[in-house]
Amino acid sequence: LHGTLSRAGNSAKLPVDGVIHGTYRGPGKIVELYKSQIRLPQSTLNINGVVSNNSRLALNFESSDLHVLDTIATIVTAPTPGQPTQPLGMAGTASFQGVIRGSIAAPHLTGKVEASNVRVRGTAWRVLRTDVELAPSVASLQNAVLEPVSGGRIAFSGTAALSKWSISQTSPISVDLTASQINVADLARVAGMQAPVTGSLMANVRIHGTQLNPVGQGDISILHAKVQDETIQSAKLTFVSSGEEV
Repeated sequence: LHGTLSRAGNSAKLPVDGVIHGTYRGPGKIVELYKSQIRLPQSTLNINGVVSNNSRLALNFESSDLHVLDTIATIVTAPTPGQPTQPLGMAGTASFQGVIRGSIAAPHLTGKVEASNVRVRGTAWRVLRTDVELAPSVASLQNAVLEPVSGGRIAFSGTAALSKWSISQTSPISVDLTASQINVADLARVAGMQAPVTGSLMANVRIHGTQLNPVGQGDISILHAKVQDETIQSAKLTFVSSGEEV
């Protein structure tokens, strides 16, 4: 396997090579893969297992330079007419270990992402890790932890029920988030905000229900904030939602 990942009208290119070892058993429509590997710059994906109506395919991804994800995003993302694609400026190391089970029509992915020394949009994160689950009926991040170099910690768990990979306003959701001493400027840069913002954020939020009828409560506080020329010594938002009113 040897080639280049590219897109018509896009100058970005990514060399791809690797090797696929496998056997195919026709009567059961079973593909067995072993010692298979796909290589990208500074990144490797190892694949072993069975693809069938009862798949069990082990995936092991290792990257010593997350800039490769920036390049992939540039290639596969369709640009907005008249606006150049803005790179994420990603760097760092990461790994993913997971398993795909189920059928080809309804694959079920579970695994764990771990990353360190991550840089994205001018921000730096010491640690990023989360458990991942993705299937036609569910998308979930559990036990997620983010620790920015600037200090503080974010812990997050969230699940959304899907219908054939899609979420709607009536899909059940649950979110549990805590954040302490987070630099607001980091969050603003990750979100792509251009306005200068500073301050320290703390949050504790728990929500379940649906987008139309969320149920839960939370506290969000900002200290020593400055938005452009406006200074805010402290601000706190406390909310309780019953699903019908906030």
